[in-house]
Amino acid sequence: MNEFAPVPDPALLSLGIAVATARAERSMSIDALALAADIDRKTVMRLERGEHAVSISVLHAVAHVLDVPLGALAERACDIHSRPGGLGQRDPSEPWPPEVR
Repeated sequence: MNEFAPVPDPALLSLGIAVATARAERSMSIDALALAADIDRKTVMRLERGEHAVSISVLHAVAHVLDVPLGALAERACDIHSRPGGLGQRDPSEPWPPEVR
């Protein structure tokens, strides 16, 4: 990782984790998801890493392929983002990670 790379937006990273988790639960590869959703595999990779905001139509296609209602995918992302110590919060007793110091 480049030491000057931007830190992913916590909301996008939460969504990416939700997508990656749903994909893994189905034992689906990135390539299979990309092909079935008719999107580039790099888009899937960047989405799962929280590096890329996607359109609602792309997110809908991904949710459809994963057989997860779009609302459930969003709810899972919100749960990840808002849980105590989750991606939306930083424990003030913990030092900042090296990439954001």
